[in-house]
Amino acid sequence: MREGARRVIITVSALVLIGITVFCISGTVHSSEKVERRERENYYREIEAEYVKEVRFFLNEEGYSNSGITMTKVIDEEENRSYTMTIHHHGIGNLQQEEQEQLQEELLQIRREKMEGVITYIFL
Repeated sequence: MREGARRVIITVSALVLIGITVFCISGTVHSSEKVERRERENYYREIEAEYVKEVRFFLNEEGYSNSGITMTKVIDEEENRSYTMTIHHHGIGNLQQEEQEQLQEELLQIRREKMEGVITYIFL
């Protein structure tokens, strides 16, 4: 009888230790994924902020100082990014369609190589 109880205790103990080990490993993997995701988001955040600064500098050089610039992003399930940059400036809002398209092309030229995704510009 003692032998049977001993086997049960050893088996239960082994199962508990295996469960704890699996739980710890899965927690470590999950934590690593969160850290990686956070680092990737910080990387993109820096690139996006730098792009907004470059656009602001370009617009100032072109005579559109004090432009209001906002950039929003959408990230889909596959982590593809799309951006909408809204630029508020009375002078830009009054440009003809062709002139706005030319300005948009110039803004796309500024776009950093590391910045991935589609950018849509809205001029108000």
